[in-house]
Amino acid sequence: MVLFLLIVCSVPALGLLWLAWADWRLRRVKAPGWQRIVLAAMVAANVLGFGMLIASRVLEWGFEVPLALLASTFIWHIVVLPSVLLLSVGMLTGEGALWAFRKVRAKREGAQASVVAEATPPAQAKGLSRRQVLGAGLFGAPVAMQATALTAGLSQLDAFRTREIVVSLPQLPIDFEGFTIAHITDTHVGRFTYGQTLDAIVERVNALQADCIVHTGDLINDSLEDMIPAGAMLARLRSRHGTFIVEGNHDLFESRTRFASLLRTPELQAANLRLLLDEAATIERGSGRLQLLGMQWGNTMTEDVRTDRGRGPMLAEHAQILDGKRDPRAFAVLLAHHPDAFDQALRRDIPLTLAGHTHGGQLNIAEGLGPASATYRYISGLYTKQSDGGMPAACVVGNGTGNWFPLRINAPAEIIKITLRRA
Repeated sequence: MVLFLLIVCSVPALGLLWLAWADWRLRRVKAPGWQRIVLAAMVAANVLGFGMLIASRVLEWGFEVPLALLASTFIWHIVVLPSVLLLSVGMLTGEGALWAFRKVRAKREGAQASVVAEATPPAQAKGLSRRQVLGAGLFGAPVAMQATALTAGLSQLDAFRTREIVVSLPQLPIDFEGFTIAHITDTHVGRFTYGQTLDAIVERVNALQADCIVHTGDLINDSLEDMIPAGAMLARLRSRHGTFIVEGNHDLFESRTRFASLLRTPELQAANLRLLLDEAATIERGSGRLQLLGMQWGNTMTEDVRTDRGRGPMLAEHAQILDGKRDPRAFAVLLAHHPDAFDQALRRDIPLTLAGHTHGGQLNIAEGLGPASATYRYISGLYTKQSDGGMPAACVVGNGTGNWFPLRINAPAEIIKITLRRA
């Protein structure tokens, strides 16, 4: 924990170091004093927000960080600061390359003095010097990026779409033709998802009148205190065959056993909610059967939720446990938090996998295409492949219905209505 805190706290420290350097550069180009004040105030506010967040979480101080400051803190330290650091390094690299080029050219022309003359334009020169332009960018770029991202983030925190996806598979029993599933995931009830947003989720899901509802993990953001509103939300969901949920990594930050016990209360059981920890649940319709296989997260049935052995072995271990729960007569649907579970499903001829975790990539160039593409094979929407047994298989990955991070770009929060068809 100490090492983790040291690493985390190095991020705002890096921001302060960058501010000191930027202030020095702005002084050199004689930038207006108000620019340095605004830049310093912005960075200081985000460092303050970071300190308040750590104090409220680690030291358990009894206060809430204001929403705007909380969102600003996340955006500054995770998006804007890395961007301005890269821009600053690029600026310094460009200045160094330009200096070297001019020096070489001056030597070649035998006019070393011209370098000094070019680097110091006469006072009578019209327009802005190169240094003034760089100084203006040094102030304008981070402020504009922060303001734009924060405005966009706050405007979309409560927004989510309903996306309809049809999955056609020949293995589907005829009695399940047209069966509908409301798929929600990554609600992250807590910092950025609460109150009226939870009411809207309930209203929108219930309006689908789905045959069943599934939640593929990260019900809460991190604190088990948020299980009270999260549980109330789940208890209000309505479908013909109930709600089924699996755990995600955020659910287990405080305690796996307590999270499970809070989902297995008499009130939630009465609301037809089932938590599946490497367990199966069967839905019967006519003479057909649909079996939901719920994959657990992390190491098996312990408080240790890390993935030290690697994601592949972790998923394989849980898939092997579920092998013993399979009903060979049923159409199997794997519920997993991590979408890489689809690979395990392909090896086992499981026709359908539902997952989340990726947030649709969160920050994308285009929907489904962004930096997350280097980490995840399955990011958003419907994927189809052939299983090892030669049968068609599908995976649906949800973008998440809530938010742990207050900004989405081309990765809208969503509820997915899945309709099963017999191909």
